[in-house]
Amino acid sequence: MNFVLTAQVLAHGSLVRLSRLWGVAIDRRHRIQIPEDAEPAWRRWRTTLDLETQEEVDAALQWSDLENAKRPSSVVLTVTMKERSSWPRLELTLDDALDLAHRPFRLFLENAASDGGFFQSILTADERQWFDDWVRREWLLLETAGGVTELKKRVEWARQDPSRQLRVAALFDGDAVEPAVAHPESAANFRDRLHPNSRKVLDACEAVQAGDHNAFPHHVTRRRSIENYLPLATLERWAASVEAKERPRCSKRVGALRAFPHRHHVNMKDGHEGDRKRKPPITWLPAAKRTPLEQGFGKRHRDVVPARTQ
Repeated sequence: MNFVLTAQVLAHGSLVRLSRLWGVAIDRRHRIQIPEDAEPAWRRWRTTLDLETQEEVDAALQWSDLENAKRPSSVVLTVTMKERSSWPRLELTLDDALDLAHRPFRLFLENAASDGGFFQSILTADERQWFDDWVRREWLLLETAGGVTELKKRVEWARQDPSRQLRVAALFDGDAVEPAVAHPESAANFRDRLHPNSRKVLDACEAVQAGDHNAFPHHVTRRRSIENYLPLATLERWAASVEAKERPRCSKRVGALRAFPHRHHVNMKDGHEGDRKRKPPITWLPAAKRTPLEQGFGKRHRDVVPARTQ
């Protein structure tokens, strides 16, 4: 987040609270920006600090400027001397800004372990270093919601408080079993392909956004689930790592998946058998029930998701 300090808050705000807010920039957790019209007030405020603290806030401001130049923040908040915060306008009192700056950011997931590993695996090396550091410091919490139905409840919880809406994101499976009918695919057609429960979560996320596409970041998988993004090479390594007596069967399933035209929508855990009673019926399920993909890969293949980081 980028906290913009007004001249009024620099001139009249509590020195202790302002110093605490500067601390989040010193720690490189959030950014602080001094607008041009507030620079005289900033220079006067700076003179009230001892030399060591002056050096720290100078370094924090330089870091903030560089970060804003490289990766502009999607959340820019103005810190004012008003009696009450205006959350829709992102104008906060010093107390509310301080409270917000010290609360963790939450990433809602169906399963924090496997889905968190998947999320980590799609990051660049620099992004992964940042991600791991934030998780280690508990500035970023990976929260297991326990399935899309429960995840929807967590999204609705976030909607109840404007400060929560600024520090929550969501990643969840679309459970889309039919492929796209056109490329590129329209948003409406994609929504139609989603499982009804996933569609409800998407609706809840968009309700939190309230028309602001920069608010409440969220992503729903276009393939059926995160397991459907596993590279075949990773699955081949997994098949080679199981007990010797199970390797031929697992390798055969990986080979069948490689050749299957709808592998992005296969039920990786329970296989075709798990989809036989699905309503409405899936159009591409093979009539034969003795194929290598009939039983799926079971739960154990989820353990290879973090291997994508290798």
